[in-house]
Amino acid sequence: MSKYEAILILDDHVYEDGGDAFIDQIESTIQDLSGTITERKSLGRRQFARQMGKRSTGIYWDLIVELPPGKVADLKEKYRLDTSVLRLAVYTFDRPARLSLKPDRSDDEKIVAGTAADPATANI
Repeated sequence: MSKYEAILILDDHVYEDGGDAFIDQIESTIQDLSGTITERKSLGRRQFARQMGKRSTGIYWDLIVELPPGKVADLKEKYRLDTSVLRLAVYTFDRPARLSLKPDRSDDEKIVAGTAADPATANI
């Protein structure tokens, strides 16, 4: 099984509940395709940069899915003609593990020590 990230944009006029009912439906479809959803995140209702048809807003969802590689095309094909799905994009999931955003304390100490202890820069 391979890991994929699926980005969905749903018609906000069709799904008043934020798309939760649709996500439950797509989850059962993915299970029928021998896959699982490992993470699902609603990104909320957003304004489009330009209109898609007559729509100017949509409900965004981000799904992390494990599927056999041959089943991705079947998933896209199932929702290709669904008018309530404005966009469905499936990408290979290659997000790196969480990185620590805190700098190494030894680097901070070196910077502070270098500026204060250096006599050439102390007079500037």
